[in-house]
Amino acid sequence: MPVVTNFAVYWNSKAGTWNCNITTGITFIDVAHDATVLSIESIDTSGSDKTNHNNAIMSAINAIPSELEYRIRSIPEFQINTRILEAKGSTVKIQLGANMGLKKGDEYAIIEEQTVGGIEDTREAGLIMITDVSQQLSTGRVLYRSGALDANTQLKEIARRGVDLDLYFHTSGTEILPGFRATASRGYFPLRPYVGVQMPVSLAFNVLTVTVIPVNAIFGAEFMMPMGRLHVAPYAGVGFTYAHLTEALSGYETDYLSHIGFQAGGRVGYLINRNMRLFADAGIDYWLSLGWPFSDYGGLTLGAGVSFKL
Repeated sequence: MPVVTNFAVYWNSKAGTWNCNITTGITFIDVAHDATVLSIESIDTSGSDKTNHNNAIMSAINAIPSELEYRIRSIPEFQINTRILEAKGSTVKIQLGANMGLKKGDEYAIIEEQTVGGIEDTREAGLIMITDVSQQLSTGRVLYRSGALDANTQLKEIARRGVDLDLYFHTSGTEILPGFRATASRGYFPLRPYVGVQMPVSLAFNVLTVTVIPVNAIFGAEFMMPMGRLHVAPYAGVGFTYAHLTEALSGYETDYLSHIGFQAGGRVGYLINRNMRLFADAGIDYWLSLGWPFSDYGGLTLGAGVSFKL
């Protein structure tokens, strides 16, 4: 039962965009069992457009389905419960496939059942990532587990939005590059696209009332190779740098293209729990200046960070 509880469209003069915010309340009711309320969800979505308020509205509306899918998959009554059909080493065959909405990159908890004092209980005893999906079956890779696996071992879906968010600190040549990266995880394996943002710290400067802050935007992909809790992922990407200039007295602001560049390297990560991993990166970054006052920079890149599976 969806109900729009908030709808607002407005012009943001500072950003120069039409913005739309929508709040949709949805009540899930089990009509087969005395109309029991399973869950009440409130979904906030937003959209923006520089030229037309209708486009901003449509952007906010179009964001509802993906958020709604995640909310539904997070409700216990709707989460997929399945079982292992066959286990060979770290590879398992799983009942259910694309016919039930399974996708590459999905993760399932290994469920262990136990009886203590006549009370039946369950606990998570491991994690499996889906690496291939057919119509009625799926293939998974065991990332970690306690105890043996066999046919009929129970699995339970772990609902995720399908993005791995990395926070990292890199050095490239003499440049310091803190940043973050968002990698698409649901529906992609082993090749996973990513977008990233990083800041070349020493290139930011202030002269009198003028401040310039450059930011790198990067688009690329990684090739993920899981080996239990450990994984190796070569990656490569290209990007550009926008320098944001502000003048304090007049309030003038502008962005201009200052560099183009690329990165390539490899990552070694270790899964410390089902939602987080630590990683180290090594590779090369090189960024070519498009003119004064910036110069080229880059070289051997080393760094480390933490990844959150959202």
